[in-house]
Amino acid sequence: MMSQREPEQGPRDPQGSYESASGDPEPRDPEISLGPEVSLGPEEPTVARPERPGMARTPAPASALRARPGMLTTVMGLVYGGVGVGLVGVISAFLWRSGSRARLLEAMAGSTADLASKQRAADIVLYGSIGALALLLIVELALASRLGAGRPGARPALTIIVPAHLVLLFLVRDVVTSQGWQGTLIEASLIIQAAVLVVVVVLSWSPPMGRWLRRRPAGPSSG
Repeated sequence: MMSQREPEQGPRDPQGSYESASGDPEPRDPEISLGPEVSLGPEEPTVARPERPGMARTPAPASALRARPGMLTTVMGLVYGGVGVGLVGVISAFLWRSGSRARLLEAMAGSTADLASKQRAADIVLYGSIGALALLLIVELALASRLGAGRPGARPALTIIVPAHLVLLFLVRDVVTSQGWQGTLIEASLIIQAAVLVVVVVLSWSPPMGRWLRRRPAGPSSG
């Protein structure tokens, strides 16, 4: 008995079917289904949590934060004017220091120290007084500039400077003033500058200035 020969299969095409020897393509194997897809249910939409009432704050517009009150313009004008007048007094005291030095030497006439020691002591007192006044002007100008930039900490610092300025002026007024109209100019300039500083501090605590300082955004170097 002759065994039945299986049909010859040709090469397999890219789609997975074979060609028989006769050239007719044989069907591919049916895809195996693993069953219906299992759905886990509809996706729940993401719901944003409602904002709690009273928590959302709308930031103030930048123009409102940058608005400078008219009182600030007045304060800064007084500061620059007062510092200018005080600077005139300090420079005048330095230029006419010879008259002040002569007055100091006359005040030490009853001392038993020699003349060189008296002159050295007079120079120390005179230049120390003028330097203290100049340093105080620089500190006051720096604090006033910080106040104009919206730094709330400059206001109490200026308030503390006022009594220190008045005490220093009382101590060195007779030292730095000379005789004649030069001494009158020096004394008047220093007194006017101190009076302007008192007015500046009083105006800095006014309600418009306080509201403006509270509205200013806190910077990294605020204070």
